[in-house]
Amino acid sequence: MDKILFLGREYEVVHTKGFTNGARFNNGKLEVITRIKSKAELKRVLKNWYRKQAKDILECQVARLNKEHGYNINRVCIKNQKSLWGSCSSERNLNFNMKLVMVPLEVIDYIIIHELTHIDHLNHSKRFWAKVAERCPDYKMHEKYLKDKNLMSKFREFL
Repeated sequence: MDKILFLGREYEVVHTKGFTNGARFNNGKLEVITRIKSKAELKRVLKNWYRKQAKDILECQVARLNKEHGYNINRVCIKNQKSLWGSCSSERNLNFNMKLVMVPLEVIDYIIIHELTHIDHLNHSKRFWAKVAERCPDYKMHEKYLKDKNLMSKFREFL
């Protein structure tokens, strides 16, 4: 793995040895620093970085969109799922895939709106899709992006 996606942009990954584990953007690249320079350690640190970025970004976007649309959610969880971008339970718990931070922010917002709409409609009925379209008129374009990019499988072995 020499490239990753973050918020819709591709970045080269540079693996360096250092005193602490972490990752940072440096000169347009993602520098992943590990104490032990191994592929397994690179994967572990990058996975932790993705999870933290997802938590920060998704919680911020959920709070903004939740306030905008007036929902009362219970909890937001970030997971590393194999096939779902997000889910919503009848208890108003929202789950999101940490891989969502690979896509542009407007696609993240669509997934959040999709899951928030499930609070009122725990199905994919015509009323559900009408409400999604009202809140996110470009939702079909965002769904196409997710399918065309095939991101779920693209980085499966890495994350």
